Amino acid sequence: MNFHWYVSNGDALKETAQYLEQLTGLPAVTNEMGQRDLDTSSTQSLLNGVLAAKLPIAVWFSSDSRLSKAFVDSNGSLRPTGEVFRSFITQHYG
Repeated sequence: MNFHWYVSNGDALKETAQYLEQLTGLPAVTNEMGQRDLDTSSTQSLLNGVLAAKLPIAVWFSSDSRLSKAFVDSNGSLRPTGEVFRSFITQHYG
């Protein structure tokens, strides 16, 4: 069951994934998730939610737009949120 996620609450992400799995009987995945702010605690919370929900697929949308913020700035430099993402991936999958 695919869903998109932009709410900066990892616990809510986990709860939603579990609910969708119970409702449909299918494994939950997200092929589009991200955040609407540049707060590193949002990044960490969402990544923790993905891990806690044991999502087999979680694709982060990393582009600056009206409703989302990328991990890199307009010069291609990694933002603090991108640093959190890199550190998390290295620590857990590295």
